[in-house]
Amino acid sequence: YCTKGIKMPKKEDLRVIKTKKNIEYTFFELLKTMPFEKVTVRLILEKALISKGTFYSHYLDKYDLAEKVVHQHLSKFQAGVAERLEGIQNNEDYDVLWSSLRESISTIIVDIKTLKKLHIGGMDIETSIKNILQEEYVRYAEVQNIQIKNIRLQSAIIASLAIEYITYIQEYDELIEMPDYIQSIHEISTQYLSYLKHTKKT
Repeated sequence: YCTKGIKMPKKEDLRVIKTKKNIEYTFFELLKTMPFEKVTVRLILEKALISKGTFYSHYLDKYDLAEKVVHQHLSKFQAGVAERLEGIQNNEDYDVLWSSLRESISTIIVDIKTLKKLHIGGMDIETSIKNILQEEYVRYAEVQNIQIKNIRLQSAIIASLAIEYITYIQEYDELIEMPDYIQSIHEISTQYLSYLKHTKKT
């Protein structure tokens, strides 16, 4: 068997992968302790113990680095959501759905506060996460062939509730359990439906 003339896909050198991981990890750790505006390439070089040439051989500037870091976190989050939703069967209820979403959210909830510091080219982390949740929920329903009325509306509501769950935990530094969160939503919905029925009668 002759492979002459066949160009094999070029694999990224292990040293390059390690170097990039080092740079990206260093950048993210710096971002945890200071605003993005104060994180400079020079500071990254000092903390990561690399040369200027090494940095610029992989990234155009700190903005390019930031975009790649955000993209990696969001891609990982989306893959996690998709994987967990794929494991849900048609006959399983919303407890399983929310449990799966909670597991996905927990993978990014620690990092989202840091990622929210990055406002590059109109990038909004919460909006990106919300869009991912909506897209994956709609895809899940289509793959499972689940007939849901107003699927887009339902996916938007679920994504919004998930974002509010993250926001609440961050703002109040209180880890509320998902069942308690859903129960609160249920109680509010029940009260509002009761109010609507009452106003119709009067």
